[in-house]
Amino acid sequence: MAELTNEHATVLRQLLELAQDAHDHVDLEDPMDYWYRLGQRNADIHAAVLIASHGNVPDAQAVVDQVIEAFRRGGSSMDELMRVASAATHGQPGSDPALIARKWLGPKAFRAVHGDPQTIDISYGSARGDDHQTSITLRRRPGERTGLLFAHDRTWDEYTVLASNIAEIDVEAIFAAAYRTTGPVTVEHLAAQVRSHRHDRPRQMVGPGPEVRR
Repeated sequence: MAELTNEHATVLRQLLELAQDAHDHVDLEDPMDYWYRLGQRNADIHAAVLIASHGNVPDAQAVVDQVIEAFRRGGSSMDELMRVASAATHGQPGSDPALIARKWLGPKAFRAVHGDPQTIDISYGSARGDDHQTSITLRRRPGERTGLLFAHDRTWDEYTVLASNIAEIDVEAIFAAAYRTTGPVTVEHLAAQVRSHRHDRPRQMVGPGPEVRR
């Protein structure tokens, strides 16, 4: 942030505030409102990133994705969001590693890559806390014990993959542990659990079981 003038920092804050407002007030029941606010959010963040980098950033979209991920997680102050935009553009370690490289896809793009009529979806409910509008699902073929674990942000109707091939018993272990906690269980928390608990399989499921959708 030291490289920014006061004027640039003010504009950066204003753009991020506009993007945050668009993100928080989207109306999924109104397609025109949805696409308008989605475009407004992304355009404002992109402009903010260009200002933070003085127009010199190798991959602006990657930084935009980090800021959007911060919006999704919630709980970030505007100063923290400004640091994400600024530190990420300058390749500094100040950006949160949990925000990096989580790719969200719209429904058509997700179906094109991961749609399969021969699969069944096993719902594990929703993330808890700031991500309570994000559902978690394991998609697998009948008779198989591994599948695709993904999250669906119902507010923005976007999807992200948590694991491309994970055993159902490992997913149950992750959610058994999540049910025993009282704090927020965000998408990034679950993604971290996926990485660290794949081979830590409990003997039995604790907590409510999944709901199978066919």
